[in-house]
Amino acid sequence: MTAPHDEIARWLIGEGRRKGESIAIVEGLVQRLIAAGLPLWRLRVNQRMANPTIFRELAGQSIG
Repeated sequence: MTAPHDEIARWLIGEGRRKGESIAIVEGLVQRLIAAGLPLWRLRVNQRMANPTIFRELAGQSIG
């Protein structure tokens, strides 16, 4: 028998990764975390940008 966190990790790098839409991925993750017994009330997802100069350009700021 595998541990719940192993099953969640396999889903994230397999089926979950192929969902495409970020909302579908987060919803699937939350469902699995709750099913594994985690008393989850809220979840926050952040992602750092690979290149901060792209963010400044998108925000309309000068890059100097």
